Amino acid sequence: MTRLTQHTIPASELADMMADPARGIFSLVGGNGGLSLITGDISSSSLLFGALSVETEHGTIYVAPDEMIVVSEAVPYGSEHEWLVSWDIDSYGATPEAAAMRVWRETFGRTIASDDDACVFTVTDSETKTVHRIDLSEYAPDTV
Repeated sequence: MTRLTQHTIPASELADMMADPARGIFSLVGGNGGLSLITGDISSSSLLFGALSVETEHGTIYVAPDEMIVVSEAVPYGSEHEWLVSWDIDSYGATPEAAAMRVWRETFGRTIASDDDACVFTVTDSETKTVHRIDLSEYAPDTV
């Protein structure tokens, strides 16, 4: 699996980015969002004075070194990648904190939350759709 990121950079920086072995695979992003995989060298052009020559899967592209270009970088996920995992759990309580604490007790079987626990909840009022971010490690057990 890979993740895609986009960068807007001066064309003159592209060769250094691609030379870094810790970086991913680069493509140029066209005006309509299409990608053209960079397949070869980036060098001074022998055809257009002052331009850079970029070899891509669709042929050679010529750009001025100071021209701002958009590149897409495909970076493989490492073996230990951080992911955001969420669930929707129905609960009730007098306050958003009480609703989160009910889930903490009844679903996770926990009563106390510490700084080391993954105990941050997004609690949404079912009627008003107001959203509250509740970190149970910030509350003493007897206050919720």
